[in-house]
Amino acid sequence: MADPSTEAPAEPARKGALIPILAAVFVGLGAGGASGAMFTGPMLAKRVVPAVDTASLALQLAAGGMHADTATAAPASEGKDGEPGAAIPPVPIHLLDNIVMNPSGSNGQRFLLLSVAYELADAMGVEKMKQRDAEIRDLVQRVVGRRTIDQLGDLQQRDLLKADVAKATEDVIGPKTVKKVFFPQFVIQ
Repeated sequence: MADPSTEAPAEPARKGALIPILAAVFVGLGAGGASGAMFTGPMLAKRVVPAVDTASLALQLAAGGMHADTATAAPASEGKDGEPGAAIPPVPIHLLDNIVMNPSGSNGQRFLLLSVAYELADAMGVEKMKQRDAEIRDLVQRVVGRRTIDQLGDLQQRDLLKADVAKATEDVIGPKTVKKVFFPQFVIQ
């Protein structure tokens, strides 16, 4: 049988050797994670994930899809028997990007980041929107800002909100100028 006095010192020696190894592992993981987050990650992200252009996204939504070759081209229409026809003309779109507001009842604790894309009846509507951009941004903030977080989060209410934004905008730039309203960016925090 083994002498208990000889086995007791071996166990603390193992614990003492384990601590520097664990410390080295954690330091290595921390250094690797930091270099990955600061250097390698951003370099890979630039190559893998292209930046999203919300204006192009709004055009694609209004046109009803994307072309197979490029992300910004309008889809081509098809003639009889699937033959390609004439390309669809560009849709007049006006984008109000990066509108930030506090929803009703949030007491400044929550916010909404919103972009609104308007599909307009004609190019003249786009010019009217550009001329009154600040007024329309304020109008969107008033209409959307009346809603609570729960109302903004409800997808069924989102269509009502789009209709309210379209109606309020037409009151400013003229009737029958807004065909559709899209929210290409709608982030609640």
